[in-house]
Amino acid sequence: AGSRAYRLKVSGLRGGHSGIDIAAGRGNAIRVLAQVLNALQSGFGFEVASITGGNKRNAIPREASAVLFLLPGQEGAFKAALAEQEAHWRSAFGAFDPGLVLGLAPSEGNECMSAADAQAIVGVLLSSPHGVEAMSPDIAGLVQTSTNLGTSSRAVRSTARNWRWPSASARFVRWPGSSGNRRAAIPAGSRNRTRAW
Repeated sequence: AGSRAYRLKVSGLRGGHSGIDIAAGRGNAIRVLAQVLNALQSGFGFEVASITGGNKRNAIPREASAVLFLLPGQEGAFKAALAEQEAHWRSAFGAFDPGLVLGLAPSEGNECMSAADAQAIVGVLLSSPHGVEAMSPDIAGLVQTSTNLGTSSRAVRSTARNWRWPSASARFVRWPGSSGNRRAAIPAGSRNRTRAW
């Protein structure tokens, strides 16, 4: 039998505003998802159909998910590895963000990215900066500059090579200006290349 589709979901995080709450030690679901995919890929060799997360560029994402394909018989071991990852991240966030849940459920799909594309996308998510860049020198505890990996959306849209789809991944950056804090959404993705079968 062939591989089966599952949705790996990160949920339960507090989220928050990318400027006000960025220094509160809360988890970013997109970054957690990328770390988990990166950690488990070598042991399971799964293929990825989609990676999505967040719904606002100026909000710390509370949820993110990936549709991936596991070979028959891998589900039990994958769930065990996922439980270890959940324990690791719960410990890492501690009281700052204690509600993290990593879930796995059957999904649908029959197309996936190439291994190179999936690796490249995870690499972009892992390398995108997130967090406080600078604190105000004048007001104690005030974040002056921060970056936030707020949204991510990447999926197979066709079975032919296609360079036209833009990435929805973006970093939300705020910095001081003469008339108050200015903000900009900076695209952080590469060209979308879907696998030809």
